[in-house]
Amino acid sequence: MHPIFTKQYVLWWFIMAIAIALKIILFGYNSNGLTKIEGYESRGLTFWIIGLLFCAIIFSAPFYLISRLILKKWNHKVFMIFISIIVGLLLIFSL
Repeated sequence: MHPIFTKQYVLWWFIMAIAIALKIILFGYNSNGLTKIEGYESRGLTFWIIGLLFCAIIFSAPFYLISRLILKKWNHKVFMIFISIIVGLLLIFSL
């Protein structure tokens, strides 16, 4: 298992999940966002939280690998920062 899924980063994951839930509950979905795709309009809050976190991991992985080439070491906190930035961007532009 990757170290970002250990107890050390549980609070970080929890804060990102709460931010996604609050955005959806308080502001709703983007009128031109992902929720308008046929088949996804009736999905619940848990689906969108897990889906956004998964997409953030996938989209931030290339940046993490590039940072590994530049810094010459694996830094898991940098990976979590990249994931947080991608979650923020996804919240602004896709949901």
